[in-house]
Amino acid sequence: MLLESIVVLTLSLLKEAFAVPCTVPSLSMCDCSGTVVACRSNNLVQIPSSIPTDTTRLGLNQNKIQSIDATSLSGLTSLEYLWMEYNEISSIEDGAFSSLRSLKVLYIYDNKLTSIEPDIFKSLGSLVELNLEYNELTTVSASIFAELTDIEEL
Repeated sequence: MLLESIVVLTLSLLKEAFAVPCTVPSLSMCDCSGTVVACRSNNLVQIPSSIPTDTTRLGLNQNKIQSIDATSLSGLTSLEYLWMEYNEISSIEDGAFSSLRSLKVLYIYDNKLTSIEPDIFKSLGSLVELNLEYNELTTVSASIFAELTDIEEL
């Protein structure tokens, strides 16, 4: 029984370690492995369409994405980790994160955000880590974090 568990764990780790190009045409510049989609450093100017709905980890860091609209991430109800650091994000539409109810980690640091809508994190009750460092935020309302009851790192 122990040997079977070790074999299964080893195979799972190997599967995650060897990313392959995604088969969906709109994600051809990304790497996919299981439920992980990595689109790092591809000069993307927008969030790709057709991200598989069972994606649990999505890396969109080090691109040129300027905004997150209300539908870009809709349907990604299994998403747990979202990396969007080192982009050019200056706006996040209200409702952009509303379907991400399983999200635990959100990194949006080193972007160009100057303000954040008051209810933007309202549906992220599972969020444990949120990083907004190195943006151009001038004022942040305390109520913006009111729904983040599980937050451990901000």
